[in-house]
Amino acid sequence: MSAAKIDSRFAEPTTLFFGVGAQKAGTSWLHAYLNQHPEACVPPGKEMHYWSYWQTGLSFHHDVQKKRLAEFSEAGEKPPALLQRSIAMRETRDPTHELYADIVFERYNGQKLVGEITPDYSKLSVDTFAQMAALNADTRFVFLMRDPIERLHSAARKQLRARDNGDRSRKIGNEEILNELKTMLARKNSAALRRSRYHLTIANLEAAVEPEKIGYFFYEDMFEKRNVDDICDFLGIARKSGDFDTKVNVGNPREKKFDPAFRAFALEHLGEVYDLMQEKFGDRLPEAWKVHLEGANDLQPATVGSI
Repeated sequence: MSAAKIDSRFAEPTTLFFGVGAQKAGTSWLHAYLNQHPEACVPPGKEMHYWSYWQTGLSFHHDVQKKRLAEFSEAGEKPPALLQRSIAMRETRDPTHELYADIVFERYNGQKLVGEITPDYSKLSVDTFAQMAALNADTRFVFLMRDPIERLHSAARKQLRARDNGDRSRKIGNEEILNELKTMLARKNSAALRRSRYHLTIANLEAAVEPEKIGYFFYEDMFEKRNVDDICDFLGIARKSGDFDTKVNVGNPREKKFDPAFRAFALEHLGEVYDLMQEKFGDRLPEAWKVHLEGANDLQPATVGSI
């Protein structure tokens, strides 16, 4: 039996791209920026989780969508078409990736750049990255990184805020945030910890993709025009001014100062990440990353983008 032919639409744009993370590192801002760019085409919604499900047959995001679909059914209401299509897209397991292409290319009108951003892709394997890279002659990967401990702090606050049904009026205390971190890291194969271990994502990417097709960028630098220009240059699209004042998924500003106990506990798990990233990126590594290793507690996390 011959191998299935990949949907031809993936080969049409000049460049295909995937944003592979990291979670809470400005990916929502970047999706919104590209959504407004005349030379780029992104799907109606961010985070398709297609390749995560393709690799494992499992996805927390997929389970959440299945639950939502069941709720519509139980209420006797018609679910959104995109919700139904997204579930079918993953569960069909079609090697041509046709249903995936239907959504990725839904807004396609000849733009140079087409792609999608799903932070969970930071956990993908070498083989899956290689399959993604083979879809187009010029497939590029964007990996945004944020200070590992700040990323964990933001992720812990996001989890706690979700339990408040998104209510941002209550200040979450330092002890709550630390306890949430301990709960997150105690889970077997902690996804939260894996998402901050950037060297693992980098190793898998570089084993599957040509180095010049991988763009590494830092959250702390991205919300400046020159750095967004670098992203545009990497993706092969015209430079375009961004809305640097708009904050996406912003947290409560009263919760941003780090508790020394949080830093100390997180460093037990992430100390090596700083050393490895310093070794790889040298002077490119943002100065803000050094605060956790140097012990200062008066420097505030960045206040732009997805926080």
